[in-house]
Amino acid sequence: FREMVSDNSTEIEKFWETDGNLAAYKSELGLDPKDLEGKKILDVGSGTKETFSKEAAEYGAEVYSVNPKLKHLKDREQLQGWIPKDPEWQKRSVAAKGEELPFKDSSFDAATALWSISLYLGQEEQLKAVQEIIRTLKPGGKLYMAPRGFSGARNMPIPNESVLGKEALGWLKEHNHSINEDEKGPIVITKSSDERAGETRAN
Repeated sequence: FREMVSDNSTEIEKFWETDGNLAAYKSELGLDPKDLEGKKILDVGSGTKETFSKEAAEYGAEVYSVNPKLKHLKDREQLQGWIPKDPEWQKRSVAAKGEELPFKDSSFDAATALWSISLYLGQEEQLKAVQEIIRTLKPGGKLYMAPRGFSGARNMPIPNESVLGKEALGWLKEHNHSINEDEKGPIVITKSSDERAGETRAN
């Protein structure tokens, strides 16, 4: 994996230069800014400047940013010193990992994970993160994840099982959560409409 990350370092650096802005979320996750209005969104693996959160607020969305890097003093100081141009925008930053979310069950309308889960976590960690995110979603809420692979594999079909693993797909099926079958676009998981489904913390 380290070799794969090294080989694609230019692509990673280019993405982080955007700090995960709204354009990147639209391109990679298929999010339509017009659909964000009034939504409470969990953003797992946000950039330290929370660009997506700030830009989504212009469309009426309330974004909660989760990033383990916020535990580091340097990043906290950077955030404290960054004053947004929009005085109506409010930071909602949480220093945490996707596998251990400090939120109550059924808290969010949708969740996003751009780069943070599909590429940077092993399948065991991915399962825990998916379980936790599903737990915090409202019934019918959606988790958007991307990409399925680095640029060299973008035009190749990559099955959900190759990204998340058989165990994760089995867990989703067992709890009646659905997942899209598009093998090239973003992974979209929809939480079951059963309010009890998935509302158990990952072990």
